[in-house]
Amino acid sequence: MNTNTKGLNVEIIEDDIRNIKKYSNLSPELILCCGDTITHLDDKKDIHNFITNIHDVLAPNGKLILSFRDYSQELTGNDRFIPVKSDETRIHTCFLEYGSEFVTVTDLLHEKTETGWNQKVSSFQKVRITLQDILGFLEHHSMKIQFNESIHRFITIIASK
Repeated sequence: MNTNTKGLNVEIIEDDIRNIKKYSNLSPELILCCGDTITHLDDKKDIHNFITNIHDVLAPNGKLILSFRDYSQELTGNDRFIPVKSDETRIHTCFLEYGSEFVTVTDLLHEKTETGWNQKVSSFQKVRITLQDILGFLEHHSMKIQFNESIHRFITIIASK
């Protein structure tokens, strides 16, 4: 970690992101929430509360970097099957089912064992958040969008307080 920070004062905190207010005394200059993490919150209201709390704890002119999947356009047919990762002994695929507020993600994991291939299946829900939702939450707090780009349905936003 120290080799990557190049002498900058960086502190990594591992906690539930909903607990960000308890770190307000740190007045961070940068908060990162990447890799589709926000879609694992309970609902859009929970995401809005999270952004409100980020705004409250960020230092003046502090920045937020968010990245998340764009679920605004529903995938259909075979496009709902997403290859995640595979090697000689494992094949991981996920299947997406769209509802109005949530996307149900079903993980299909095939593992090769001494007796053959075994399948494990599990499902969970993600909040069906869109770029417009997030931009609205940020603009509600007068945060300035400095960067907004979508590549392969993955959105990255940099906003400043």
